[in-house]
Amino acid sequence: MALETSELARYARHLCLTEIGVEGQERLKASRVLVVGAGGLGCPAALYLAAAGVGTIGIVDSDRVELSNLQRQVLYRETDIGLNKAEVAATRLGELNAKIQVRAYCEALQVSNAKELIQGHDLVLDATDNFATRYLINDACFFLKRPSVFASVTRFEGRLSLFCSPEGPCYRCLFPQPPQEIVLNCAEEGILGAVAGVMGTLQALAALRTIIGLGQSLHQTLQIFDFLTMQSRNLTIAPNPDCPLCGTNPTIKTLESVIPYCANSPEISADKLRALLERENESQLIDVREIAEYRQGSIPGAISVPLSRILSGEAPLPTEKTLVVFCLSGQRSQKAAQTLVERGFKSVFSLSKGLSSWPGKLVGYVP
Repeated sequence: MALETSELARYARHLCLTEIGVEGQERLKASRVLVVGAGGLGCPAALYLAAAGVGTIGIVDSDRVELSNLQRQVLYRETDIGLNKAEVAATRLGELNAKIQVRAYCEALQVSNAKELIQGHDLVLDATDNFATRYLINDACFFLKRPSVFASVTRFEGRLSLFCSPEGPCYRCLFPQPPQEIVLNCAEEGILGAVAGVMGTLQALAALRTIIGLGQSLHQTLQIFDFLTMQSRNLTIAPNPDCPLCGTNPTIKTLESVIPYCANSPEISADKLRALLERENESQLIDVREIAEYRQGSIPGAISVPLSRILSGEAPLPTEKTLVVFCLSGQRSQKAAQTLVERGFKSVFSLSKGLSSWPGKLVGYVP
């Protein structure tokens, strides 16, 4: 794709770099990048991709802007609260660079749509915050032979890597199974906003380097950044011969077979939960947070069963009722719901987004 006169001026600082030049900028213009997740990582990543002149950018996110997002998700303003993130992000990027195409996909990435969304792009940025979607991105990119740039953040730490298909290693080589211990997300553990900004920018940089062919590839390397000490280290990711996806005897052979490996447990929205609770004796609310959290306030009628007791099987739970488990943001309750389903409970739901989505009044614990 030849550059227009206005683009020669816009990207002048790129063009004077001998490692990029006109040829490299034309590669960026011809490239198509899918950003999965328009949150703390996806916002800065998408901003720099758009500013750099990536010709087509897809934004995948079904969430809506919330006030707590504004601390780190730099594409949004207070007036955007309640609007779909993908649509707002697409508008902002279009205002930044009218020469590129930005497409909003206001849906969650799932097995049913992953192939369609990813195959129209050359490279994928994994800017998500849960293991299920990370595995799905990894597996779909493997089958479609697309490179993916992975990043994660928590508190003051960030991680970054590049997975190139069909060669290993892949994300499953790094994490063969979701960690058995609970990995809290930003809503529960907190994060310094600028940490997400730095890591999202590094994701964009890794994508640009991959498209243009700059420097040494991040493939087979996990970069870990500690922003409290301002130190970083690199770990080598070795291909796992027993990997169920890219190993010598894979058990995941089609994208459809990914479902049992990376599916989240069924979720229920706050509105549907309110309707369910109106039908007496059909459901049981279970607060899986710690006792101290439960005592600070919970949904009326909920019983306290900390996640550790569910994982250990110590807590007797009714089998004849629909169980709705919840925590602060939905991370711990997903783990609880998945555990209960695996144990044979037939009707279990996790409250989507947890208490942060509950519009009703919380009731404090009375001893």
